[in-house]
Amino acid sequence: MATTNKRTKKNPVRGRILTATLSLGLLAAAGMIGMYTVGKNEQRQQEEELARKVAEAEKAFEEAQQKQEEEQKEKEEEERQQTASSSTRAEFKPAKEEVQAELESDFATMEPTVDVLSPEEQAALDAEAEEAALQDAMSQEAAAIVYSFSPDTDKLLWPISGNILLDYSMDKTVYFETLDQYKYNPAVIIQGRVDQEVLCAADGQITKIEESDELGTTVTVDFGSGFEGIYGQIKDVTVEEGSQVQTGLKLGVVSEPTHYYTKEGANIYFQLLKDGKPINPTDYLQ
Repeated sequence: MATTNKRTKKNPVRGRILTATLSLGLLAAAGMIGMYTVGKNEQRQQEEELARKVAEAEKAFEEAQQKQEEEQKEKEEEERQQTASSSTRAEFKPAKEEVQAELESDFATMEPTVDVLSPEEQAALDAEAEEAALQDAMSQEAAAIVYSFSPDTDKLLWPISGNILLDYSMDKTVYFETLDQYKYNPAVIIQGRVDQEVLCAADGQITKIEESDELGTTVTVDFGSGFEGIYGQIKDVTVEEGSQVQTGLKLGVVSEPTHYYTKEGANIYFQLLKDGKPINPTDYLQ
């Protein structure tokens, strides 16, 4: 029994040595495995870095090649356009010269188209030009003249010599025989005879020449200072709008009466305005 126990009893020192040896072996194996793994990782990283650089180099080469091809195309296109432009100019020059030569030939064969006026026609044109120049000068002169009429110092000339058929009346109505009615009268109706001369009452300027059913032809004269004279039932007018007139100048002649004055007979309608409102002409007639 004593012998058996002795054989089976383990040696602790030997066990520790085996354990240490086994541990060292495992550590060595792990170290070798770790070194192998690290080596593989570094190799893979180097391979990946190399592949990346190769890819970048290939991309840069492709871009440079593409840019070179584009520059070559642009150069070829520019050369083509220059060639076409030179060709067009070369074709255009003979065409231009041909057209110019044709025009010169046509011009050389053309006959003069200037009309030669007869002496009578030339004289008529000269007269028209002279009349236009005169009218222009009169218009400029008229624009420069400022007329004035002062009731304190100035008097109006009677348009014609004759009796007053109808007085001015704006405060009460008067009887008009032809119309067979009473109404206000903003003027004086002066009896006359057909073709009797009608004279301008004061210096002034003709502003209107109009036609109406009641008064026939009317002539309005601006005497200045807001005074205006209106002559109705006149014909054969000798003045024009815008023309200058002087006291006593003939404006026209008495016409046949309109159908508003058939019973009153031939007459002159003379109205005086101050600032556009009718006033009694007999207060200003001399």
